[in-house]
Amino acid sequence: MKACLHFGVVIMICLYQGENLKIIAILFMLLIVYSLGSALYYMVRDKGNSTRMARSLTMRIGLSLVLFVVMMAWTYISYIHES
Repeated sequence: MKACLHFGVVIMICLYQGENLKIIAILFMLLIVYSLGSALYYMVRDKGNSTRMARSLTMRIGLSLVLFVVMMAWTYISYIHES
């Protein structure tokens, strides 16, 4: 939880400073892949006796939705231009 909070602060600082938006999208994608990998690990290790896999997959879905909404907002406010 602390890592996600720290990551959120870093994203807000990057957005405030107007840094490269591709870096933020790539970081989100890496977090999504990490969450998927941790869910696979928990599935194999716990053999269905824990809720850690479900929490990892829930985090992955949440990160994916946040990334989608942020990308739509960037498109709406013309940070991302159609080519």
